[in-house]
Amino acid sequence: VPGKVETVERLGNITFAYIDIGAAEMVTVQIIGPTRLTQGEGVTLAIDPAHLHVFAATGEALQTGS
Repeated sequence: VPGKVETVERLGNITFAYIDIGAAEMVTVQIIGPTRLTQGEGVTLAIDPAHLHVFAATGEALQTGS
């Protein structure tokens, strides 16, 4: 899935990257360890369903089928 890095939030050994994929909401990616991602960078996301967490607009966790 192609996207663009909007924000990078470094929190010690964990980084959260907020990726605009052209949907209504951005995708939040958790990265363990160092990363060179920068704001405005183009990225391609490969989504592993076994590690995917989906939430409703209310904040309720939804089943992902895995």
